[in-house]
Amino acid sequence: MFPCPVCRVQLRRTPTEKGIIWTCPRCAGHAATLSIVRKNVEGTFVDSLWRHIRDRRGTQIRRGRRCPSCRKSMVEVTKEVISGPVELDVCRKCQFMWFDPGESEAMPALPPNAEPEMHPKAREALALAEIEGFRSRHEPGILDPPDEWWKWLVTMAGYPAEDDPGLLSRKPILTWVFSILIVLFSVLAFGDLDSAVGAFGLIPAEFSRWGGATFLTSFFVHAGLLHLIGNVYFLMIFGDNVEDAVGHVRFAILLIGSILLGDAFHIMSDPDSTVPCIGASGGIAGLLAFYGLAFPHVRIQFVFFVTFLRIPALVLLVIWVGVQVFGVSLQTNGIGHVSYASHLGGATVGIIAWSLWRKDL
Repeated sequence: MFPCPVCRVQLRRTPTEKGIIWTCPRCAGHAATLSIVRKNVEGTFVDSLWRHIRDRRGTQIRRGRRCPSCRKSMVEVTKEVISGPVELDVCRKCQFMWFDPGESEAMPALPPNAEPEMHPKAREALALAEIEGFRSRHEPGILDPPDEWWKWLVTMAGYPAEDDPGLLSRKPILTWVFSILIVLFSVLAFGDLDSAVGAFGLIPAEFSRWGGATFLTSFFVHAGLLHLIGNVYFLMIFGDNVEDAVGHVRFAILLIGSILLGDAFHIMSDPDSTVPCIGASGGIAGLLAFYGLAFPHVRIQFVFFVTFLRIPALVLLVIWVGVQVFGVSLQTNGIGHVSYASHLGGATVGIIAWSLWRKDL
């Protein structure tokens, strides 16, 4: 149910005398709600700890540590105990705490009392309800506007923005590299766009040109500035989280596989076409599909007519796939200039990759 914020394996539900905690079978750390911590740790220590977190005193964002519940970045707070300073990771929103091995034992223990016994399943239900309650009370509503100025700008411009996916645990080097190459290649092509499209675009009726190299070269050419900005934005916003989740090698496999199968789907949709196909959207579609499945609860902000909306990524993915399926029917009838088939081909690779790698996320 919950991934370990350290090694990302699934945490195991572990009943204790004071309630349910979630332990990691690999790193031996564990997570617990604030209410469970209060049942085990001296009250004044917990109160002081929470005041520091609430007032943001002596805290800092914990890079690479995400809350097992909401998947947003945890904060690190340092507290003095008898054995010395200890660094604790806490989610303000869910009031979920993560303890590395030995940290919970260093806390000042609460004296034992005669607290009535609760059935283990009741404890689990109570713990889950507490987490969900804290999260719902602190999470912006579905119609709330963005809380950062740049998200206002991009959503008003028609682009989506992530609500808060958390900080990255590694640099998205390949996301940056591919984005830079796309920009450089496209800007150079703008000098003589017709010739560049004819030379580097994927032509279904001539897909074997240059030994099939146009399967890849077409990814880097764009029809105009807006086409370029849109695709690079999607690659930067969603690609970094995917690369962070799967690593550099798997990210490259996912992206290149999405490009190739997207091109194959485009060719199959109209194998006799002599119109060149260009753009990175087929490859990016694979990243979007993987993102929606790997981060289903991260909410995506956008403007729908005149209303701000925040929709879970998985819900938005389902809607997006439906639009692409409808778009293919238009494409096969010669309506429009968007290769919806390429999008579905790329998305297929994203779905397959997620099904193969999800246990490692």
